[in-house]
Formats: sequence, C-alpha cells, structure tokens
Amino acid sequence: MKLTLVSGAARSGKSQLAEQLAARATRVTYVATGWSAPDDADWQVRLARHRERRPSYWGLVETGVPGGPTLEAVLAEAEADECLLIDSLGGWLGARLLTDFEEESLARAVAALPGQLHRCAARVIAVSEEVGWGVIPAYPLGRRFRDLLGALNRNVAREADAAYLVANGYALDLKVIGRAIDQF
Repeated sequence: MKLTLVSGAARSGKSQLAEQLAARATRVTYVATGWSAPDDADWQVRLARHRERRPSYWGLVETGVPGGPTLEAVLAEAEADECLLIDSLGGWLGARLLTDFEEESLARAVAALPGQLHRCAARVIAVSEEVGWGVIPAYPLGRRFRDLLGALNRNVAREADAAYLVANGYALDLKVIGRAIDQF
C-alpha cells in the first residue's frame, strides 16, 4: 500500500499501529510534525515514549521545529525505497495555523496536502487526530483547527489505499468495512 491513514482519538493507539505498519519496511523515516518548547515537561515525556518505541535504525526528520524542513519538502524529496511515517497531520496543521494567518493560503495548503501525500514516491503512513467527536470549541482558532483537520482527514482518506480508525486499542479498516458517503 502506498498511502495509509491512521486516525483516532488521543491515547487510542494510532501511533503504535502506524509504527507497527512501518516496521515492515526496511528503510523508515519518522517525520515528527509537532513542536513544543523544551520546558514543556509533559510534551517531553510524550516524545521520549515515542522515541523508545521506535527502532534505532529509523531516520528522523522534524518538520515542526523552527527552521526545519517543511512536510511538503520532505514529501517531494522522499525516495521510492523509503517509508515515511508522518506523526501527525494535526501537528502539521497546528504549526501552519500558528504561522500562516492568511485564510486562502492555509486553505490551499490543506487542499494540496492529500494529493502530495498520494503522489509521494515513498510509501506514506500518515497519523492524524480525530477531533470532531467532542464539543464544539468555544474559541475561533479551535473551531478553525477542528474544521480544517476534519476536512483534511476526509480528503486524505479518499486518496489513501487504507484508512484505519483506531479506538481503545482496536483498529477498524474503513476501506474494507465502510464506503465513502458519496457512494450511497
């Protein structure tokens, strides 16, 4: 499979499933999209847990750090014998929201990413958060993030060869058990 989407709620097991799928490849690059200040102790613990689970031979690219490469550049430069594990699309979107305040520019980036993931020469496993199952955020930026990520997930799933929804440590293969709403 060329493009796989793994989505789910916080602590659902989505990253663990993505890592298991990537472990089948001989050349893996973990693409970390999130960033937090070094003094954010909780975030540092989460990062350490992710690092401990990953094999030492996997490469690492951090797109969420200031001055680091963009996810789009990583996708464009990836090679056919590589597997990119992108964790996560929500981290990518969050970083874009904080740096790209122009609505049309952000909308273009969100619209373009599914095709970029699909056209990437490498095998791509993209992890994303399901954020629309809770209450509607009370503040505009939260609503914007939720709406954009929901649309992004939907469009990536449409492009993907496999789309897994992870809940409570169990994965459902949506492309096998479901069908797109435009097919009804």
